[in-house]
Amino acid sequence: MKLVLTLLVRDEEDVIRHNLLYHLDRGVDFIIATDNLSLDATPDILADFVRQGVLKLIREEEDTYAQSRWVSRMARLAKTEYGADWVINGDADEFWWPTQGDLRDVVASIPEKFGVIMAPRHNFCPVVGDASPWYERMVYRMRVSLNPLGGNLAPKIIHRGLADVEIDQGNHHVLRPVGLQRFWERRVAVLHFPFRTPAQLKSKIAKGGAAYARNDEVDPDVGHCWRVLYDAWKDNGLADYVSQSLRSPDQIRQGIQDGSLIEDTRLRDLLRSLNGRD
Repeated sequence: MKLVLTLLVRDEEDVIRHNLLYHLDRGVDFIIATDNLSLDATPDILADFVRQGVLKLIREEEDTYAQSRWVSRMARLAKTEYGADWVINGDADEFWWPTQGDLRDVVASIPEKFGVIMAPRHNFCPVVGDASPWYERMVYRMRVSLNPLGGNLAPKIIHRGLADVEIDQGNHHVLRPVGLQRFWERRVAVLHFPFRTPAQLKSKIAKGGAAYARNDEVDPDVGHCWRVLYDAWKDNGLADYVSQSLRSPDQIRQGIQDGSLIEDTRLRDLLRSLNGRD
């Protein structure tokens, strides 16, 4: 049973090393990463894992956020070049957490008739005025996770290795081949950390939103959350969204008290143990 993770990344130096170490520790056998025009230390971090023989790096110079095309390319390589039985199409801010065993154990137990595993995502909230590493301070999980526009947060998928697979923009669905049966798997959840600092979020939206605007491969309705946040960034630098999203210590205490927030230190504790590893 071989499990391959794909990642499309851009300027993720604060989180990418943790993501790679974490997934290699939790059952992922190999990683295929596409770096899209990163200007920070992300390419150097990825290159370290290339030298260790656990990652293939693709450099993508096009600035159109053609996620569907680029992720589909990686997912196909996962099967044709690396023999993947299952493929996770992840993001740098997502940590796939198995509740029993490791991720390989989860996919190995899926009945043969199912081709896609659906897993829920859980948002962790950013905290005001804390300069510690993101995983040390982001230990409060939202009981109900919503997208930036207030809708339900879409699940993510793991799919069987397929040489002709096509993934949608967003990594939420397999577009081709059609008709794959889906299985809701409650033994794995995606821990999601999209907003780690105001500077990180603003950079992500500014660059990603501009790239989306240049992408003529997708319908203008696709990537609606990105486009709305990009308009907000152009209007006021995301000031309103940032102020509404950050939680003060008092708000954290209130959220714990009323049940809207859950203290969840699982990832923090594991990353502490992994930090000293190569």
